[in-house]
Amino acid sequence: MTRRIEVLYDGECGLCRRSARILQRLDILRQLDWVDFRRTSVDVDTSRLEHEMAARSGGRTYFGFSAYRVLSWRVPVFW
Repeated sequence: MTRRIEVLYDGECGLCRRSARILQRLDILRQLDWVDFRRTSVDVDTSRLEHEMAARSGGRTYFGFSAYRVLSWRVPVFW
């Protein structure tokens, strides 16, 4: 069984919320768990999360472009 990816985003950022909504719709296999880092305690540098999305997979945290690359392996439309 493949582990789901936890996606950390800024729920107070309009662009971030819009990006999350679009990606949620594209996630037809339901592989992504969406976490608004402002509403939950996370053990990641929150100042960095204010500027870029992050993805957690396999015990690692990826930021920015690297996070989108991790997501693209799980969302079929990006294949």
